[in-house]
Amino acid sequence: MQKKADIVLTIMALIAGTSFLVTKWGVAELSPLSFLFWRFSLALLAYMLIWPLLKSQGAAKSSLKKGLLLGVFLVGGVIALAYFLKWGQSVKGAFLVYSGALWVPLFAKLLGGKPMNKTQILSFVLGVGGVFLLVFQKGMTVQWIDLLGFGGALIFAWYTVLNSKYSPDVNVKYSVLGQLLTSLVCVGLLGVFTNDLSLSLTPNTFWIVLYMGIIATGIRYGAQSWAQGYASASHTVVIFTLEPLSAALWGVMLAGEILSLNAWVGVFAIFSAQIIAKWDLWKN
Repeated sequence: MQKKADIVLTIMALIAGTSFLVTKWGVAELSPLSFLFWRFSLALLAYMLIWPLLKSQGAAKSSLKKGLLLGVFLVGGVIALAYFLKWGQSVKGAFLVYSGALWVPLFAKLLGGKPMNKTQILSFVLGVGGVFLLVFQKGMTVQWIDLLGFGGALIFAWYTVLNSKYSPDVNVKYSVLGQLLTSLVCVGLLGVFTNDLSLSLTPNTFWIVLYMGIIATGIRYGAQSWAQGYASASHTVVIFTLEPLSAALWGVMLAGEILSLNAWVGVFAIFSAQIIAKWDLWKN
């Protein structure tokens, strides 16, 4: 079962990598909130279709409540990323999101967690330096859209911290349901409030939202929650390094995205920082 779980996680990591470029295509034709409304609507539908296949362990009601709270942070990060991808590069967005994990130990400490050890401090400093090289341009200027992408990364970091805090006794099946419900409701209400919600689709956007909603969100989160019940933490960490790498591959090959030399050095620094931070898991 471990081998099957690893295969599923590998496929899900590659699918997650495609989501950056596909989202960029989607928000080029739809408003970000319209795109996300369709995405989470279809994701919830897909998740309910595979609902009977998912294991249910732990208290359902409390897990659903925790999922509803986690959904606030999930949708906050997703909205920030969607607006970033409307104007920014998918490769840069992928590694900005990936860099958010470096802030997790610091945020966890703020919630009463363990102090950062030397390895975590080293990886944090290296990763922050990588983000600096990734977003700052000549003359020490930074575009506002890059700040938005970095803000989304920090929101995802808080999401990871809270998810880890709840994970020991949470029923993943109901937690994911709560996250999808919150995301859908928040996007819908925000779209109505800002008068920026459209349900009309072109042939191109139909296939984009179908892929992002059903495959890249609903099935992905469902399959990922199933596989992580059998895969070890070390396998999961190593496998999901494929996500930003595949995002970079699709961005360069299919969209012709080009980063400066400094930005690529920053990408390398961020990736190296993640390896250092999780070296004990990599060794296993």
